[in-house]
Amino acid sequence: MSVGTEFAIYSDEAVAIRRLPGQEIGKLVAVKVSAFQSELGMGGLDRTKLKGTAYAVQTKPGPTVQPKLFASTSVDKEGLELVRKTLDILRGVPNEISFELVFNRKGASVEVDTIVDESGTKLVFNSLDDRVTRHGLRRIHPTSNLQIDDAASLLHGAAHYHHCLDLSISDIKFRQLIDIRFYKLQGGNGPFDTPKDRYTVGDNLLKDDIIPLEVDNTDDEAAYGIEIVNKSHRDLYPYVYYFDNSDLSISEYSIQVLDRPI
Repeated sequence: MSVGTEFAIYSDEAVAIRRLPGQEIGKLVAVKVSAFQSELGMGGLDRTKLKGTAYAVQTKPGPTVQPKLFASTSVDKEGLELVRKTLDILRGVPNEISFELVFNRKGASVEVDTIVDESGTKLVFNSLDDRVTRHGLRRIHPTSNLQIDDAASLLHGAAHYHHCLDLSISDIKFRQLIDIRFYKLQGGNGPFDTPKDRYTVGDNLLKDDIIPLEVDNTDDEAAYGIEIVNKSHRDLYPYVYYFDNSDLSISEYSIQVLDRPI
């Protein structure tokens, strides 16, 4: 959900669930979105029809904000033409995320630059997002003499990755209500044990959003676990995704299914 998301408003819950056409009392658009509540503008609703509790059903998503691609001054006319043609191809695909090409570094997620080696000048793409570069990886793709097909695949993945990364909730109040902890685990290795038999050892390894993990090659059965602590008075249904900045992949973590929220 984002600013601009449209909702149909119903006065009856049963009608809202069935989404009966012509039964809505108006349409409202989200003007502010936060972690646990959102504000809807009242301009599209006849308030005389609003009596007691109303029910909102989303009918249209808000506009997609494209991440920005900054073009360095070192990129020549031919390189810019390649990038522009590639972005045009991506924009022509329905429901796909592309980049907005900009020439101001501020607010950009990715930079296109050039390097020169023994084979000539080549385009390179670098992440500018601190959430990615703080972990030591900046170059998005191996350097190569990119063609349209190569650039389209690269920029498609980079745009999708940074767009999803930008969906993160930055609301400081929300972050204070949810604790994320990362521990080494022991136990659970017996023939009749399950993951529930594992227990945490040591301190929380997550410090300032970074886990300094030392891999012990002699411990083939080392296990680690994420603990999510909900300190709010609202139910939380966790879905955990891993953003791998080495290959721009996003994968869903398998977590123990709960019969209730946390």
